[in-house]
Amino acid sequence: MPTSKTTWENIIDIEDAWSRTENKTMEKVQLIKVLMQNIKTLDSFFKDKDLRNIYDEMEDIVKKHEDMITKDINDVMNKLYDWGDQTGSTENSRKCFIKA
Repeated sequence: MPTSKTTWENIIDIEDAWSRTENKTMEKVQLIKVLMQNIKTLDSFFKDKDLRNIYDEMEDIVKKHEDMITKDINDVMNKLYDWGDQTGSTENSRKCFIKA
C-alpha cells in the first residue's frame, strides 16, 4: 500500500468520464474508450506487458454487447488499479494514480 511519501510515475484522470458514467450521461463503453486513450499516452504503454494486456482486455470489452460490459469493466478496472499500485522505478514510487 502506498505511503504518504509515495510518488506516482503517471496519472490517469478519468474523474469526469467516471462521473458522467455514474450519472448515466455517458455509456460505460465510452468510459473504456476514454481509459484506452489515456493509457496509450503513457510512456510505459509499449514497454509494460501487464499494461498492454489490460489494454487488450479493454479492446475486447468494447467489442462485446452492452449487457456483458458491467462485470467486465469491474474486472479490468481492478486489474488497472492493481497495475497502478505496483512499485515504480523507485521504492517509494508507484506506476500510476488512477483518478476516478
